[in-house]
Amino acid sequence: MTYSKYLGNLVLSQFAIWKFEKKLQLADNITVSVVVDDYFLSDNVQLIEQVDLFVKQVLSAGWKLAFEELTEYLYYQLILKKGYDFDEHKFRYTTPLENVPLHQLWNYLEVEVVVLFEEDLNEWSFKFNVEGFKTQLAVVYTTLGVLVAREVNDWRTPLNTEYKVLSPDLRLYFYEDIDQWVSTQVISTKLWNTSGCRLYIGEDVFAIAGIEKRIINCIHQLKQKDIEEFFWEGASWLGISFNYTWQDYDKLYEEDLILDKANENRHLLSQLVAPPNRIEIALKGDRLILIHYNDCYWENEYGIHFIYDEELNLIAINEGNFYEG
Repeated sequence: MTYSKYLGNLVLSQFAIWKFEKKLQLADNITVSVVVDDYFLSDNVQLIEQVDLFVKQVLSAGWKLAFEELTEYLYYQLILKKGYDFDEHKFRYTTPLENVPLHQLWNYLEVEVVVLFEEDLNEWSFKFNVEGFKTQLAVVYTTLGVLVAREVNDWRTPLNTEYKVLSPDLRLYFYEDIDQWVSTQVISTKLWNTSGCRLYIGEDVFAIAGIEKRIINCIHQLKQKDIEEFFWEGASWLGISFNYTWQDYDKLYEEDLILDKANENRHLLSQLVAPPNRIEIALKGDRLILIHYNDCYWENEYGIHFIYDEELNLIAINEGNFYEG
């Protein structure tokens, strides 16, 4: 029988799934099961060594800060994964997490840790399967207890992947599934008073000499942009976008009090736009542009996106969740 000095015996829990008999304590009153869902991995001679090495990190004094990092990371990953819904009573977009304090987040979650082994790469990792707020996501740790920051839908990219470090707070990795470089951190701005979202950059952008410095400057300007300035610049564009929907709105067929109210007071249009779900830097000819994509009440199927030039001057607001250069 396979035995861990921290978690006890590895026993067959259900068909083809093994589970350690003792739970792993992440924090006070927070314990999780550790499972091996690859039946044959239970025979791997390195399994217990790798599991005990990881558990040792979790039980160490340094884990307290790591757990706080995990909690914050989960909070913002869940916001990105869950997205925003329009609240008719508050007349704005909200997230189900906005009234949940960080220290209470784990009360809403079910978590299980799965031991992973990528044989071709000889990589061991530990995947936290997280369920809560009617959604699911995964968070990966190395054997040494290091959180591997990834795009919200990505847990399969190898640990030892390629990175680009543009600045201390702007690190990107290549996500093959979407053929783009993705920031490991979220980009927070004054604009939306939220955690922000990830940055995505196409491979073609990095073919331009000296582009890294221009990207850093572009993101710096975005972080400094004020919400009032932003909507003052974009008011006419939002109005034009809204007008397309308003022209097709048949009040007799299907009355929409939200649209009626926004039409009467166009200053409310900004409240019908959700915080961005992603930021992208792309090329338009030889020019660098920045785009962010937002859910929008009057374009509720595909949303809208805002396009800026390199100096962060707004140049267009278009329909859809995809930019066609």
